[in-house]
Amino acid sequence: MTELLRRAYDPATFRTEGHALIDQLADYLEGVTDYPANPYATPAQSLAVFRELLDRRAAPQEVYRQLIQDNVHLHHPDYMGHQVVPPAPLAALGDVAASLMNAGQAIFEMGRPGVAMEELVMERFAEMLRLAPTAGGFLTSGGTLANLTALLAARARQWPAGGGCLARWQRPRTPLSAGQRPGPLLHRPGGADHGLGDGGHYSRAYGRGTADAYRAH
Repeated sequence: MTELLRRAYDPATFRTEGHALIDQLADYLEGVTDYPANPYATPAQSLAVFRELLDRRAAPQEVYRQLIQDNVHLHHPDYMGHQVVPPAPLAALGDVAASLMNAGQAIFEMGRPGVAMEELVMERFAEMLRLAPTAGGFLTSGGTLANLTALLAARARQWPAGGGCLARWQRPRTPLSAGQRPGPLLHRPGGADHGLGDGGHYSRAYGRGTADAYRAH
């Protein structure tokens, strides 16, 4: 093993830096009200700050300190909310463990613990929502994928044999586009402009459009 690899994977260094980071984050949570909820800076200003840290090879604790200082402070009581929520600290520790183990769930053999935990989470959600015992599901990376997955499930329920809309959607079609940002529409299975309905498929307008921006064919 080369010296570089030895240092990168050294357990003692990981232990030292890890304890120091947890202490930094715990101190931050205790004193989060000392920060502005949104310490705004321009992209150029932010780039200059972190470029300077990189150029002088700042220690990890200093980089973490700058990250904490410059980030939007989701745990601040004045934070009104955006697309993300303040993570629970114990959940963040789970994220650390998952990142270190890198147990991706692309295949079962690589992510067996995650697959089992995902199944249990979905079981609990089904119980909370009072769904049938046969209910199931999986976790997605965000709302867009969740919506598209729901549309796919709805289409599969409506056409379980793969006929109807699915057969029509698979026929070659010329994508249309309209508006200030012309470009091809990526047709996907699901919802109105995703091929769920029986009325054909649609082209979406980008920017300012007119009444005929949606056209069926």
